[in-house]
Amino acid sequence: MMIDYYHVSRGPVPMGAALESRYFKHGDDAMVLRIVQDAASMGPETLRLLLLAEALIDLKTGSPSSDLLAAAYLEVVYEEIRAAEFPQRPSRLDCVFLLDAEEGAEQFRRASRNGRGAILICDVEAGEPFRADMNQIRPPDVHSPDVGRDRMLEAARAYWGGELASDARPEVLISGRVVVLRQLAQPLGTRH
Repeated sequence: MMIDYYHVSRGPVPMGAALESRYFKHGDDAMVLRIVQDAASMGPETLRLLLLAEALIDLKTGSPSSDLLAAAYLEVVYEEIRAAEFPQRPSRLDCVFLLDAEEGAEQFRRASRNGRGAILICDVEAGEPFRADMNQIRPPDVHSPDVGRDRMLEAARAYWGGELASDARPEVLISGRVVVLRQLAQPLGTRH
């Protein structure tokens, strides 16, 4: 029996298209990841200054950057734990993010894309799905002397350990081939 998975994309994707990981892999995003890695290697105070500068720019311009630097640091920490303690798990930096329920996809679309984007129904043709709990994602804390690193390390271990609590928000990571079967005609909750 084939299991359908759901993917939330920024826009429509043609049926039969293979989804690719684009998270911090291309262009400016890859450069942001390197900048954050360099700042982290210089120590928590340098990293705090970088993250605070992003927050200050957002405040001054009134146009939030969506915490790109904080998101990059989160991925640096989670990748560090994955590579050291859970190397068999797919890297968040080289995977396709899926959800295993339509309700979860709609919830993610509303929360992460401000209700925009397309919900795609997908098939995993190659790769082993790994389920993790999005509730275990802990962003950095610029007010903490260690930028929240200890708290993030603990959460990353729970995430990569696959611990799913009763209130879990599961996401599925695939490092492999994911193909679009179709797009949902109408988002959940707008159907009559």
